[in-house]
Amino acid sequence: MTNEMTPEQGAEWVKKLMESYLTWASKVHFQPYVKQISEGLQRGLKLVGAAGETDKETSEEILRAVVVLNHAYLEDFLRSVALWLLPIANEETLNDVPLVGTSGRAEKFQLGKLARHRGKRIDDVIRESVAAYMERYTFNNVPAIKSFLASVDVKLPSREEVDSSSSPIPRLAIDGEVLALLEAMMKRRHHIVHRADKAKTGDGLQEITKGEVAGWLAATMMFTLSITTENFIQRHSKDEFQKAVEALAAAAEKRKELRPGTRSSKPKGSK
Repeated sequence: MTNEMTPEQGAEWVKKLMESYLTWASKVHFQPYVKQISEGLQRGLKLVGAAGETDKETSEEILRAVVVLNHAYLEDFLRSVALWLLPIANEETLNDVPLVGTSGRAEKFQLGKLARHRGKRIDDVIRESVAAYMERYTFNNVPAIKSFLASVDVKLPSREEVDSSSSPIPRLAIDGEVLALLEAMMKRRHHIVHRADKAKTGDGLQEITKGEVAGWLAATMMFTLSITTENFIQRHSKDEFQKAVEALAAAAEKRKELRPGTRSSKPKGSK
């Protein structure tokens, strides 16, 4: 009697492993981001709806609040992406992150600065440093967002890439129109927060419409959902799955070798 699998059994095992892997990956690296995106969109749309049921002045004030809220959700989403990807980024990228507990600037530090981190794993110190850094980090324009995404190796797909893609997961192209809407939203948010949205003529407030705000909400949803999808596809590709399978196989082989009675489990030098 043998413990070896038949080709059919092997194929079934790989299928179940793939399903288990994708279920785990989706639960950890897809669903939380989609939930976050959905929450922000629903809150924004609910307020836009309420803006249509009141007088013009109150309606516009509600719409200004939606712009600020939408930007807050965009920043929160990007920070969530950073907390996942920055800790596993390369040395060059991490050099821009200051050690947690230092002055707040990325600079060289003396060995004594590590004393408060005794007993911690290096990975834990990196994650804590990233978390502290991102608490103060802001995203106020599209170039800053694109620079951040490039630093963590997240690519925004073009229309050509999406049209020629063979991925079973739907992808969203991010073109100039979406980025222009995001930039307009962030500039308007800045004017609302720092200039009380006063008209440039100094007389009254700038006009804001439901159509404008709805467009900004849609662009933010497309942008963040595209990042979520692309990141998931990139981080859980066929190659990544193969690595997971190989790691499981290696762990299984190690457990087999350590079973009592196997040759590798006997003390060195025993007969």
